[in-house]
Amino acid sequence: MTQAAAAEQLGISERWVQEMVRRVRKRGDGAVVHGLRGKPSKRRLDQRVRDRAVKLYGSEYGDFGPTLAAEYLAERHAIVLSKETLRKWLIQAGTWRAKPRRVKEVHTWRPRRSCRGELVQWDTNRPI
Repeated sequence: MTQAAAAEQLGISERWVQEMVRRVRKRGDGAVVHGLRGKPSKRRLDQRVRDRAVKLYGSEYGDFGPTLAAEYLAERHAIVLSKETLRKWLIQAGTWRAKPRRVKEVHTWRPRRSCRGELVQWDTNRPI
């Protein structure tokens, strides 16, 4: 397959295909992986904030869920973070365990009738 055909099929420019081929020849298969893969995010919150939030949750808000606890942390302690971030931290710290979802029985099968055409009918017009 030519580079022009590959570019068209992938929906990228020919120059980008040439650059990728150069990188693969130079660095191997790792050239295709994003350069920041495996590195920590620059937007992550400080470890001290994390430790303080988990400590406050354990001491003051242990009987709250992550949503309400995140609201209280923002309101009373100026620790602004999302409920999902707090939930993830609490799970890692071992202080929060999500309840398993309950699956309700949606449809129950009735037993098969003993013979063809058999139906159970009720007369609902007359009082008993």
